[in-house]
Amino acid sequence: MALSEKWGPPLGSSTDIVFGYTRSHQNIYRNPSLSQWKQYGTSFNYTGTYTAGDTNYYKINERFTNVVFGAMHNDFKLSDELTLHIEPYTTFQRGPNNYGSTIPIAGGYLGTQQYGTLDGYEGQSGKVTVESVHPWKQNTSGFTTNLDWKTKHNTLSLFYWYSYGNHTEYQHQYALSPSGDWSYSQKYLTVNGVAITGYQENTVQQVNAIGLDDKLSLLGDKLLIDAGFKASMASVSATQNLPGADPYKAGKNYFEPTPQLLASYHITKNDQVYMNATTSYRLPAGWSPYVPQFSMTSATPSSTPSKNLGAEYFIGQEVGYRHNGPINVSASWFHYNLTNHQIGSSSYLPGTSVLISTQIAAGGEEAWGFQGEIGTRPWHHISAYASGQFLHTRIGNNVDAGTDYLPTKGKQDPGAPKWSGAIGLTYDDGVYFGNFNLRYQGAQYSTLMNDQKIPGYMTADLNLGRTLPSFNTRVHPKIMLNLVNMGGVNYLSSISGFGLTAVKQKGIFGNSVSASTPTYVVGSAFTAVVTLAADF
Repeated sequence: MALSEKWGPPLGSSTDIVFGYTRSHQNIYRNPSLSQWKQYGTSFNYTGTYTAGDTNYYKINERFTNVVFGAMHNDFKLSDELTLHIEPYTTFQRGPNNYGSTIPIAGGYLGTQQYGTLDGYEGQSGKVTVESVHPWKQNTSGFTTNLDWKTKHNTLSLFYWYSYGNHTEYQHQYALSPSGDWSYSQKYLTVNGVAITGYQENTVQQVNAIGLDDKLSLLGDKLLIDAGFKASMASVSATQNLPGADPYKAGKNYFEPTPQLLASYHITKNDQVYMNATTSYRLPAGWSPYVPQFSMTSATPSSTPSKNLGAEYFIGQEVGYRHNGPINVSASWFHYNLTNHQIGSSSYLPGTSVLISTQIAAGGEEAWGFQGEIGTRPWHHISAYASGQFLHTRIGNNVDAGTDYLPTKGKQDPGAPKWSGAIGLTYDDGVYFGNFNLRYQGAQYSTLMNDQKIPGYMTADLNLGRTLPSFNTRVHPKIMLNLVNMGGVNYLSSISGFGLTAVKQKGIFGNSVSASTPTYVVGSAFTAVVTLAADF
């Protein structure tokens, strides 16, 4: 929902308020390995009925998300040339995520500390199947402010951004009944009154960023130059409140300068060339790079802190051409370098459906490529579109695998298809409308050693609709039919869990490096959806 108010005549200051609430509930899909996909195909998923010890029962693998957000954008017109923009904002999110798991009745672990027997299970042995509930809360608040000084040919902006974020997460284990049921009203599992959990963490992140940006228009607005510089100072602190966590508290301070230069020149009214030189950074994602997380079956952490907590840094260049007319054309060449490249990944704890986040430090990476698109203006209510991209990537170093270094230098970056493209056709006469899209994605490696990959795939979608009578009201209804993956293609769309190598390898110093098992995201099956919507 949004509210807007203009005030302070004659200068024309204004305030816009945006707030909203979102609640979602979804069952979690399983991500198969390549061998599981080849054996089961699209039938590989959670089980529909519960049997004793089944951690893959669909009713115990659910995700709940609640989001409340709000922002207030204020424009203060200080003079004809000077405007101050201030926008405070806040977002509050909470879970939980629920997974199936098994917990040792006796002799399990809380962190590195072995426990005796679960409360209420004295004299018993074996394991108990549980609903592993992961309550999490996350709040991000801050404000942005920038002062714009606009003259005839120049706009100078000074800006500042502050952000504070806090994330807490832990686990509660609820024993399942013989039929696979459970309830929040029952007591979660404890030992001597202490909850059994694989992590109990808290992360705080603060960012202060200040910058300057200057936009200059020359040669009768034919030449546009935009140069800017931002300095970001960030701090991250994470704690793991479990026995034996090493480290139990970790963090890092970051200083990241990010300059950029954008320029464009109109050769003619309809033809433009442009050049961009940009930089950006990305901090290690989540809390797992800083502190360990555990399972309840071993004193060995299920994930260990990263050896390299440096921020990923991006330097990119792009040169391109655009033409606007009855046929719109865009083509560009791009190149970029990454240092401290971070590959976000996920994996299942053995014997459970619990997903844990991990991070692979891939070092340096270089990439270059070409991309282009062409589209037509409507002709007899019909317009067409096509796009394509070629991407070449290269890992710049041998990657640390723990026991040795793997010879990954010169390999292709995982998750980066060399070829991709799309073709689209749209019809809209004001009453009837529709569009057809055909998309191609090339093969993607899932390991840094390039020894496992998923094949390329092609899918087609069709959307058809009709506007309905409004009967002289402000309500404009329409009905739509959406057909997703019309050909019913069975395919893996992307990688969920990356790996260093899919087969056991010898490192460059002769030490053995264990194989990992990449997992994948299954593409959408054929789906038909009818939607009735209205614009107000």
